[in-house]
Order: sequence, then structure tokens, then C-alpha cells
Amino acid sequence: ALRNPIGSKPLRRLAEGRGEVAIVFDDHTRPTRVEPIARAVLEELKASGVRDDRIRFIAATGAHGAMDRIGFVKKLGEEIVECYPVYNHSPFHGCERIGETRRGTPIEVNGEFLSCDLKIAIGCIVPHPMFGFGGGAKIVLPGVASINAISHNHAVVGGYVRGAKPHESTGWGKARGNILMEDAIEFAEASSLDFKIDALINGFNDTTAVFCGKVPEEHKAGLEKAREAYSSEKPSGYDVIAVS
Repeated sequence: ALRNPIGSKPLRRLAEGRGEVAIVFDDHTRPTRVEPIARAVLEELKASGVRDDRIRFIAATGAHGAMDRIGFVKKLGEEIVECYPVYNHSPFHGCERIGETRRGTPIEVNGEFLSCDLKIAIGCIVPHPMFGFGGGAKIVLPGVASINAISHNHAVVGGYVRGAKPHESTGWGKARGNILMEDAIEFAEASSLDFKIDALINGFNDTTAVFCGKVPEEHKAGLEKAREAYSSEKPSGYDVIAVS
């Protein structure tokens, strides 16, 4: 998948001539088995001539709590944590403003991420109660965005605030025309996310498929498979349904 991406050059070619590299990964609230994917990414970067001391990892915590070293190792493996800098994103400081989206969301992004000239992100596509599905541009907004950006996207754009009615385009499985995701895509493009990797996950958290390339193209391809993988027929004609 890294060598045959969607809407992008292969990662090895994309990395040629680049200096500083940020690899963003989803945090401890997501089931992605990041380590084997990250190892494959590092192999491609090495083949393209990127030096190890030019690579850092950033946990896309959004507004979630920070991860500790144990959490980093669970996600990335001991060897990567030992050999590369690994940072928590903080939505409260260290973000830089580079503009705003058409919907008024301030494009305030992790400064370490913005300082790199090759930006790669690893996440997963799973059903989400607001964005319809996770994955894609969501790794940037809310993943490495400021609290101001997150609040505006969720509350003002999406209507997820006490006493308000969420926007009709949002909700479980609603990916087409989802206003939150559309805002996040614009945010990610302005932030120059170069390459996104999204995994589909089974009930044991194993990776069952991988989609790579440019946002939002790779995400759209992943969503087609995700709808099939995560949905089931809705039973009808029953008075009682037991679900395990």
C-alpha cells in the first residue's frame, strides 16, 4: 500500500530530498496497531535517504489526556521509542496559527508538525459518533489541533454543544457530506499533511486492510470497504433482539 498509494507518489519517492519528517500516530483511545506500520514507513524513509536523526513521532492526542512512555511503547514498540523522539501533542500550547477554514475554524496546528517538510500520519477507520467514521483528516483536526480549533469544529461547525442540535450531516456512519469531516479536510490540506495511512480493524484489533495516500482520496477508498466491514443487516419483524 505504501508503494501503490491513492492520489499520491509512493512514500519512498515522496520522501526524496526531504529533510525533517514528522510521523503522527493515533493515541491510546484508538485500536490501531501502529508499530508494524511505522516500521514499514521507516524502511521506506531509509530507502529514500532520510536520516534517522531527522525523524520524530507525535501522538495525535487531540483534547485527550497525554500518553506516558508505557503507552508509547504499546503503540510504537520499545525499539522505536528508544531510538526516536516521541512527543505528546498539547492542544493548549505550542500550536501555530496559519489561517482559518471557510467555516471559521482557526487553523492552529502543532508547531513541531508544521516545522517538518514531510508530514505522515498513521490511524484507523472505525465508526465515529460525530464524524461518521474516524481516519483521514481527523488525525490533524482534532489530532494535532489547538483547543480553539477543536472547540470551533465540534461546537460551532458541528453543533455538539449543550442545548444545541448537532448538524444533520453528522452522526454514526454518516461520512458523505459530513460537515465536521469537510472542515477537517480543509484544515489538513492547509496544514500540508503529505501522506495518510489508514487501517481497518477487526474485533481482535488486527489490521485487515490498509489504505495509503493523499487525504481525502485514500479515506474515501477506505470508507467503501469500511461500510462493508463494520455494518450488518438490520433485523426486522422481531419483538425482541438480543445482541452480544
